[in-house]
Amino acid sequence: MNPLAHGEDFVLLTRDVVPDNMGGWFETWLESAAFKCLMSFHNSVEAITAAQQGVTSVFTGTIDKAFPLQYRDVIKRVSDGEIFRVTSHPDDDKVPAIATAQIKEFSAEKFVLPR
Repeated sequence: MNPLAHGEDFVLLTRDVVPDNMGGWFETWLESAAFKCLMSFHNSVEAITAAQQGVTSVFTGTIDKAFPLQYRDVIKRVSDGEIFRVTSHPDDDKVPAIATAQIKEFSAEKFVLPR
């Protein structure tokens, strides 16, 4: 059984800098690779401690081991447009190659795109 079969649709967002034709530039975010993710609110002691230090919310995401998600990547949940920033190195928490479920987990926080 594929643990991501009930995952939600997400897209990776990539930052792009576009000239404004007046000597400046502006930042825009483009949707790129689509993937499935199981995202859940993380309410452990560590998450509560992080919240006390200013992190507004902590989530745990589970994705396919092969998806190239990186630390500090920005992702969007398609169903509601919620934006998250990856706050851990996903490749540090993946299952062994011999495991049947080829997944990895990462931490994330809600994120507001800079304007």
